[in-house]
Amino acid sequence: MSNVSTITPKTFGPYEVIATLGRGGNATVYKVCHKPTGQIAALKLGNSNIEWDQADLERFHQEFTAIRPLRHPNVVRAIALGEQDEVPYLVQEFVPGQNLEERLKEKGSLSTEETVALFLQVAEGLKFLHGNDIVHRDIKPSNIFLTPNNQAKLGDFGSLKNLGGDIHLTRSRQGMGTIEYGAPEQFEDAKHADRRCDLYSLAATFYKALTGKFPFGNSGQLQLMQRKLLNHFAPLRLLLPALDPAIDRLINRCLQYDPGQRPSDCDEVIAVLRTSAVPLACCAGSAPEMNSPRVKPTTGPERRESTRLAVDLAATFVPFHEVVRGRWEAKILDVSPGGVRLQTPRAVAAGSVLHVILGKWGTSELVLVRWVTSSADQSQIAGCSFVRALTHQEFEALYRAGAGGN
Repeated sequence: MSNVSTITPKTFGPYEVIATLGRGGNATVYKVCHKPTGQIAALKLGNSNIEWDQADLERFHQEFTAIRPLRHPNVVRAIALGEQDEVPYLVQEFVPGQNLEERLKEKGSLSTEETVALFLQVAEGLKFLHGNDIVHRDIKPSNIFLTPNNQAKLGDFGSLKNLGGDIHLTRSRQGMGTIEYGAPEQFEDAKHADRRCDLYSLAATFYKALTGKFPFGNSGQLQLMQRKLLNHFAPLRLLLPALDPAIDRLINRCLQYDPGQRPSDCDEVIAVLRTSAVPLACCAGSAPEMNSPRVKPTTGPERRESTRLAVDLAATFVPFHEVVRGRWEAKILDVSPGGVRLQTPRAVAAGSVLHVILGKWGTSELVLVRWVTSSADQSQIAGCSFVRALTHQEFEALYRAGAGGN
């Protein structure tokens, strides 16, 4: 198919362009008016500066035919399909307001109450799609649309999979989705991804809405996939101690690398969001435990968990939720199965998460910085808790490496 001018026409068939709503790699979305009726809609136009082949056209057609018959208050409707100058366009319901990505840029993060209320609606819409054999495969903040009265609608179905009428547009071993939110299997073999990939993306988006952070941190694509493979994310309870434990457990399950460890459908998600308690006022904003770790072992049944042993061991780390290049060196002063005390010349903040390599050949672990103090040489001492406590064997191996040198 030949390319056409990139100048935006003023009309597309019976639709008159009012404004540009957004631009993506494959399409641009316009706010339009249907001239015969005056109806306002959103028109998704395939970008004319890319070469469109038959598969691209069929994907546009599948997006329309799969969604057009569906009606649900939390799903964006498809209205019409057309073509202009050999470029396809899709007309969808216009949702006044903003998308979730725009709201997060405005607010940083949402309250627990607002997040639960919005995602309960999204989960209801997703359950409806799944009940009609539609897998979305690209749930993320920019694809969740919010009206001024906070009605949430799931939209943008350009990556959908129709389980009931697959026309084989996705090749075997083809990746599909957005790396920060997509389930690992979507980037290994999107063709065979099922409904559980949407629960993963829904949980990752919930995490972002509630904390303002990506669950697997900020990094390159390869590092993100490695973290997903290892289930390396900081549970919400570490960042938000007042959060309902049921929500924390649900998000942890949905973010598991193995689809078999996730809920099988939306029912569990909806049930937890409907019944989750509002965080107690007395606990809101509670700070992490600030007691410095003991070097001497304690006695009693909790002895092993509270034991902190002095070591002389190097480490390297990167701030998990920051976009940075390279690693910083640190010295491990003491270690227990539950945490480490680090000395580092780089400033770190209490409440932040670090991705730490313990020793030259040590394991890769996430730690939560509980407290920070300054030392005489202007370096920082940081008391940290492991996100995943070390096993007895891991602790013994790390201690032996530190006691005997690197």
